[in-house]
Amino acid sequence: MKKGIKFLSVFVAIIVLISSILVGCQSDEDEQTGTKVEVDEHNQTGITVDGVKISWANMKVDNEKLRLSDDQKTVLQYFDNDYFTLGDYEVLQRYPKIFRHLQVEVHALIIKMLEVDDEAYTCLAKLMTGIEESSEDVERNENYIIIRGPQPDSGRIVEGDYITLYGRYMDVEKHKIDGVENFYPTFNAFYYLPTYGKFDDKYIKKVAKIIFGQDIKLEDPMSSPDYELDENHYNGYLYYLVTLDNQTNANFSSFEFNRMYGYICDANYKDNIERSFAVSADFEHYIITVFDKNLNTIYLEYYDRDFKKIWSREFEDA
Repeated sequence: MKKGIKFLSVFVAIIVLISSILVGCQSDEDEQTGTKVEVDEHNQTGITVDGVKISWANMKVDNEKLRLSDDQKTVLQYFDNDYFTLGDYEVLQRYPKIFRHLQVEVHALIIKMLEVDDEAYTCLAKLMTGIEESSEDVERNENYIIIRGPQPDSGRIVEGDYITLYGRYMDVEKHKIDGVENFYPTFNAFYYLPTYGKFDDKYIKKVAKIIFGQDIKLEDPMSSPDYELDENHYNGYLYYLVTLDNQTNANFSSFEFNRMYGYICDANYKDNIERSFAVSADFEHYIITVFDKNLNTIYLEYYDRDFKKIWSREFEDA
């Protein structure tokens, strides 16, 4: 996580730098902010906001105006770490203006399915605050919220599920349940997870194949006899190891995909070198960031899909 924070500003700056040139744009206005938005008609991956070109690193998965493909949404969802953890029910009820339209992480217990079909669901749930110690505590704690969202590929959510929800807090809204109207904090779900860790092996394998192609192998580093863990890995359970079949370029050998945060780093560690990785919105280019601690130098390298270096930059006294 520390590495991700350290290089976050560098990633954003470079991805913005290499954003596709936008031509033949269609102007529109963002409903939430009133900001003038131009969407690229050719690759539909870049946008211009108030005349400034930005990359998909600034995009949100639920912004339908961007017309992202399913693959782009999948990878964007992995890299988007911009979620605020909510656990105080009274604050949600009392100060909705503060959190309105904020991307949030919520822990909840599904109480009752209100509407459900193959495509979507709406349910009543309890916001879990993290201080419940027993089932009796859960029973006493009402903290009711409304969650609505698309049905996940892994199977429907059902009553009694404990989930970690990633989505957007909408507002305190009126809902009628069992003939009684009341006001509930309401969330639009992007996706949810039933187990520990933000991303499971199936999701990370899907992301890795979108980024690198089908010829990859995913392993759990805790069970790999060929993979040595050290203090740089923070504990093996935080990562899945992805190895490419194509080993023609040493810079693209194997990578660690963080299962708690959307972050990829090179699996080949050296004591004085930190290497991080990013992918462009067209999935045809890669950015590698190399930080040499001894020289206090950052190297930025830009590659095409065939792992050929297109350009590089060097920044001293980093």
